Amino acid sequence: MHFARFCLTGLFVTSFCKAEDGEPSFNRDIAPIIFENCSICHHPNGSGPFSLLDYSSVSRRARQIVEVTEDRFMPPWRPDSEYGPRLRHERRLTNEEIELLARWYDLGAPEGNEPLVVSPPVFENEWQLGEPDLVITSEEPFLLPTEGNDVFRNLVIPIPLSSPRFIRAVEFKANNPKVVHHAVLQFDRTMVSKQRDLEDPGVGFDGMESSGAVNPDGHFIGWTPGQEPYEVYPGTSWRLDPNTSLVAQLHLLPSGKVEPVQPSIAFYFSDKPPERESFVIRIKSDDIDIPAGKADYVVEKRFRLPVDIQALRLYPHAHYLGRDLKIFALSPGGEEQPIFRIADWDFNWQSDYQFLEPLSISKESEIVMRYTYDNSALNIRNPNTPPKRVKYGWNSTDEMGEVSLQVLTRSGEGMLTLQSEYFNHLIVTEPYNPFIRNNLGYALAEMGLKAEAADAYRKAIELKPDFAVAHNNLGVQYAEARLHSLAIKEFKTAISIASDYAEAYHNMGSVFLEQGKLDEARRDFSSALKIRPELDMTRAMVANIDLSRGDLEKAISNLAMLLDNGYDERQTRIRLASAFLAAGKKDKAEPLYEEALKFDPTHGDALYGSGVLKFSNNQYEAALQNFQKLVSDDPDSLRGHIQLGRTKLALDRRDEAISICRQALKLAEDQDGNYRRLQAHYKTGVELEVLALALWEESESPEAKRLYVKAIETVAREGNPQEAEEMARRGRAIFKLDP
Repeated sequence: MHFARFCLTGLFVTSFCKAEDGEPSFNRDIAPIIFENCSICHHPNGSGPFSLLDYSSVSRRARQIVEVTEDRFMPPWRPDSEYGPRLRHERRLTNEEIELLARWYDLGAPEGNEPLVVSPPVFENEWQLGEPDLVITSEEPFLLPTEGNDVFRNLVIPIPLSSPRFIRAVEFKANNPKVVHHAVLQFDRTMVSKQRDLEDPGVGFDGMESSGAVNPDGHFIGWTPGQEPYEVYPGTSWRLDPNTSLVAQLHLLPSGKVEPVQPSIAFYFSDKPPERESFVIRIKSDDIDIPAGKADYVVEKRFRLPVDIQALRLYPHAHYLGRDLKIFALSPGGEEQPIFRIADWDFNWQSDYQFLEPLSISKESEIVMRYTYDNSALNIRNPNTPPKRVKYGWNSTDEMGEVSLQVLTRSGEGMLTLQSEYFNHLIVTEPYNPFIRNNLGYALAEMGLKAEAADAYRKAIELKPDFAVAHNNLGVQYAEARLHSLAIKEFKTAISIASDYAEAYHNMGSVFLEQGKLDEARRDFSSALKIRPELDMTRAMVANIDLSRGDLEKAISNLAMLLDNGYDERQTRIRLASAFLAAGKKDKAEPLYEEALKFDPTHGDALYGSGVLKFSNNQYEAALQNFQKLVSDDPDSLRGHIQLGRTKLALDRRDEAISICRQALKLAEDQDGNYRRLQAHYKTGVELEVLALALWEESESPEAKRLYVKAIETVAREGNPQEAEEMARRGRAIFKLDP
């Protein structure tokens, strides 16, 4: 199929003839060039064969030959090979290969004498990157009307995930690529896009603004005809959460008949979370105003880098009047560092481009976007005849100018500095944009500039009172400043605007938890989980509340779910074991403690819980080893000393038990001066006697006498009258107790 279409382009329409020896022929010279490049670039997911043509330094005759076909049948490769670094997936032929094609054409396109030995490529999978981990398709096709100019339609497609996944690649397949000019893929974790879809009578909804949908952190994902699938730079995967919808923003061009549009999107998962955070710098001009007939209208915008960066990918964009698109870095000394250029821009074949190697650009350099537009009658792509004034706008007949750069920094601090400077830069040109104010607030908060962050959020809310995210973020700042009532007010406002705002419910629950209001906290955490069951941190909070209340079955259910999800596995395993132990399910607790200690033999919680389990099973020597290890690793462990003293006593090492108990009393006094913390653990009569003796030796406190009397009464209630009498005899000798 690919070979047949290539022959229809006009370059090979002449009938084949035999070639003279030594002259270029199809079989010997041309077919290998075509099919070798086809095997790399031609795939059914694209728009058909690619031209693989590079215009730099080729003869006029060769250029005439290749221009016959490229605009109609093949996406040309527009980037300038002499300007900027090498790009991935370059669709170029060498100058020699192009000259060979021209020569072969001039000879009458001879077939050659040898049999054709090079076969067209065979694709084993309908996806260019192989079998995907997940494929989603819009449930119904959008029916593109027969007439009109530009149609911008957002298709909302639920993503069926039960747990978060990290994404390493995305591939878009247009079922009807002839009417899809380009697609932008964004993601919405709210109900905003779904609601807009429901309110629109057709499939999806119109417009260029998708409200709740955003780009993945540090990435921009789109599709144009002939574009390679989106693969992340190593170490920069991004997280995709359950209950997220993909919003495919499609730019569609009517064909004269009703066209069904029903794209599919493939996801490829990574087992590794991102090792590095990327960020997108977007430089744009929204004050374009090109007079009719102006052939060299120039737009130039800049951004000064506050830190060193590495550029990974870029996406230039203009409309039909764009001619020369140039992006470069300008050093403080005025030296130009080439980044990217298309000297002959074509709106019909735009794409994004990834550098073969990360491009380093130094601090204090300016990223410069310099675009030239041609609004003259000589511009064959000018949509207006005669030319007319064209201003900035979203429609194709309007004009735009922007470039997006995906970048890395050397450190997390450098990334925050870059983000804050970038958003401050945007505010200068867009002072009334609440979203930029909110993003600035987030960067400032991460930098520890809390007051400045809160001010940025307040300004965002002034500009957009129904901005739920800004209300939530301001609430977080109030909560961290312990201004609880103000924080709760902001969280409630966010929820009143967006009833499905799970994060706001979680944050409000955290404030109530800090205030000790467990009922309110559990209520809000549960509300968050109803909206987004995958919020493991929220589930952990609920489990903690249930454990503290002794609601063990609920705690066990949530902790088991967290362990299945792989959330904080070591700590969750220990907490689940402790819940099983408290519920009397020792057989389920024991293997969890053992597994935890295999991972970390020094883990304090695991040593303590396992020791308590062994003590309860009368395995005192084994329990002693646990508590001795715990106290050795952490000499200030009060709980370790308490249980070590109890274990010594159980092994009939009374004097050692009293000595350990005295150490525990000193720790309790240093920590809060309250010996009753020990009394909550020393429950039997014999244990209370040891505590009383240790307390007496420590301070001769009258409280020790009262505690000793309680020990005698406890032993008597336990049904040991002789032991009670013996204990009373000892008490008379030590405390001078009345008979």
